[in-house]
Formats: sequence, structure tokens, C-alpha cells
Amino acid sequence: MKTTVLKSLKILKPEIQRIIDNNKVNDIVNLQLDFFKKHNFFNFSASNPLNIHHYKDQYWLIDGQHRLAAMETLYTTHGHNIETYVLIVNVDTYEELKLNYEMINKNTPLPDFSLFENVDKQIPETVALNFQLLYPKIWAKNTKARRPHLFYNYFQESLAYICEQGDIKEVDELQELVRNYNEKLSKWDANVFQTSYKVNDSMYKTAKEVGFYLGLFSYQPSEEYGFQWAKKIVEEYTGKIIKSTSSYSKKKKIPKKVKNDSWDCYVGKNVATTKCICCRISEINAKDFVAGHIISEYNRGEVVVDNLMPVCQACNSSMGVTNMEDYVKAHYPANLEAFLRRDYREPKNKIWAYFSNT
Repeated sequence: MKTTVLKSLKILKPEIQRIIDNNKVNDIVNLQLDFFKKHNFFNFSASNPLNIHHYKDQYWLIDGQHRLAAMETLYTTHGHNIETYVLIVNVDTYEELKLNYEMINKNTPLPDFSLFENVDKQIPETVALNFQLLYPKIWAKNTKARRPHLFYNYFQESLAYICEQGDIKEVDELQELVRNYNEKLSKWDANVFQTSYKVNDSMYKTAKEVGFYLGLFSYQPSEEYGFQWAKKIVEEYTGKIIKSTSSYSKKKKIPKKVKNDSWDCYVGKNVATTKCICCRISEINAKDFVAGHIISEYNRGEVVVDNLMPVCQACNSSMGVTNMEDYVKAHYPANLEAFLRRDYREPKNKIWAYFSNT
């Protein structure tokens, strides 16, 4: 389909669709423009087709929102009416649509809001997007961000923490709290950052040039608040004193040998790939998997082979402090029997859908 045809479909987005990442859209646009200059055509066909579901005479975007947004930008701003492949799937119920969305997007890294169940996730997502637009150069694309850059997902999780602890129900309220604290940090002397937070001259210079100081704080994975600034915002806003996580509940590193032994024990030494035993959707392999706790660390589960099973990153993150059996029982009950047998063998599934490139 060409961009003009896609626009005419008036495509909707389900409410579970993640908020769009404008930096990612701009990256796609620039990459495609560079490719076009060199080869005189666009290369959207290198990716999977756009996935659109047809339900009750309406079209819903399930996968490819950043590519579609890039195509629309290339059309409205640069005049390119690009043609790409589209996968259209007919569904009978909205629940079926949502299930397919979750299956397709299972491996895409998302902020982990599992500890903040009472928070409307659109509030931290919207505020994060606003800051992304204000400070486009400060965001890292992976967890190994170098200060003062931040991993976008971690930023959203810290915003969700502020919402929960401060009982914040409005976007503007959260936006102002974070903006004001960033302004407060801008007035700190550089020596405070250097002595208290091990910030070097280069880090501080970059933060000052951009005008964004929250990235000068290190991420603390063992703490719910993630960043020290989130903790301070909550303390100043609520009057609470937030205590650091006690030493016994900090996550323990899983030795590589123990992790590999868990694969050999449950999946098999001669098996290279399999499906996650929890969702049975995401594929994992012997060189790229997460060893998830059967009994969570929060519930005093130990870092031993008997308590570790190979799972996908998304399920491991979604479990949070929940024991693995309870997680499967609640979210993938059809998989519970196989899980209890520790059976990774994959059942045969029926695949349905059809292609369209009209």
C-alpha cells in the first residue's frame, strides 16, 4: 500500500499501544532519506510488514507505528508517497485484537510498570514524551547509558514511582514537579555533583549545555525509585522519608555458570532455541536468555539451578516480585500444566492471516 492509501484508512491505535517515540521516528526518516539519496528508492520492505487488524469496519495499527509515522512524515514534509507491504488480519473480537498485539510486541523492551499497578501509565508516558521533545539529545537507546544520558524506559519507571508515591492523577502536576526539580538542580554548584555524585567535568558540561540535569544521577536498579532525583521529589512533595532497600532484598547477580546450567537442566545441552516456558510466544536461545526465579528473590528465592528457569526478558520483567507459577497461572493459564512439568517442548500452533500490498 502507498502512504496515501494508508492515510485514507483512518487507522486507529488500541489503547494498549505504547506512546510513540519521536526520536525513533526521526531516526527512521533520516535513515530512509540517506538511503534514498544513495539508491534512489526507499527500503521499508527490509522490515516486517505493517501489521493492521480489521475489526468492525475499522482498521487498527498493531505493529509498525514508528515506521508508519515516518512514512507520513516523508509524505507530508518531503512529498514521498512510499509503497510498502502491509499485513491485514481480520479479527472477530477486540479481545482477539489485544491478544495479538501482546503476542507481537512481547519482545519489544517496555518500561516495567508492574510495581505501580495503581498508576495510570499514560501520565508518566505523556510526561516522558514531553521531556523527550524538550531535550531530544539526552536519551540513550539501551540500559548502558552514560551520564548525563538516560535510558528512556528507566526514566518512565521513575516517573511512575513519583505518581504512585505522590498519588498524582494529572499530567500537568507530574510535569511541573519534575521540571521544578530540574530547575533546582541547575542552580547547584558543580562541586556538589562532583563530590556527592561522582560527576566529572565532561558530564556536567553536557548537562549544562542541554539544560537537563536529571541524567547526572546514576541509575539504582535495586531501588523502586530508580534515580535519586525521583526519591527526592517524592520526599519534598509528600514529606515522607524514603528508606533505601535493605541489603537482603537487593538483587543478587546470577553467575554465568549457574545460568548456563539452568538451560542444560531444563531445556537440554543440545537444544539451541526454544520458546519461553511462561508465555510460549517469545523465542529464546542458549546464548540469549534470562534465568528467571521460580520463587522470586522478594520471597527469599535462592540463586540456585533448582530455582532458575530460562525465560524471555519480557516475562521476567513482568513477573516483578511474583513467583513464576503464580505469574503463569494468572496470565497464561493454558500453559500452566506444561510449566509444572517443566516441559519446554513446543505445541503446534495454527497460523492465520493474509498479505496485502494493494
